[in-house]
Amino acid sequence: MTWRDTYWDDATQSPDYFRSVEFATVLDGDYGTRMFGRWIEQLHPNRHDLIRSLEYLLVTYRYGDDVQATLDTFERQLPRPWDDWAMGTALAETARRYPDVPVELRNDDDFAVLAELLRDDEQLFALWREEVQQAAVMALSAPEVIPAFVASCQDSRAG
Repeated sequence: MTWRDTYWDDATQSPDYFRSVEFATVLDGDYGTRMFGRWIEQLHPNRHDLIRSLEYLLVTYRYGDDVQATLDTFERQLPRPWDDWAMGTALAETARRYPDVPVELRNDDDFAVLAELLRDDEQLFALWREEVQQAAVMALSAPEVIPAFVASCQDSRAG
């Protein structure tokens, strides 16, 4: 079953939703996110980095300034290595201002170093979280990702 099959009834019963699809609705943490995740799985099955970017955004948006909840969720639910572009970019940018920050997260030891630094410094955590969010948004904003998804939703309405 394709993402269109799964969501077609919703598209035809509630075309307003599809008319209003935009970046924010894709990242609503609910219906839009599930639909977008399904679309990625089917149209970009080898792009784990896209799913990971979506996960980074959902976790950091959900927990905000809560360092412990953010790190616990990352540790429990996002297996390492975190070697995707978004995390690599976020770590590199953060390390420019905080040289002790690891620039790679290959294993639990690397994560433990980062987690200790983030727990000890709220400003560092805020910077890292912002860098993760910016890099993830950049990855998902590529023409073949969210813009293509929005166009697919509009095509579903027309079809």
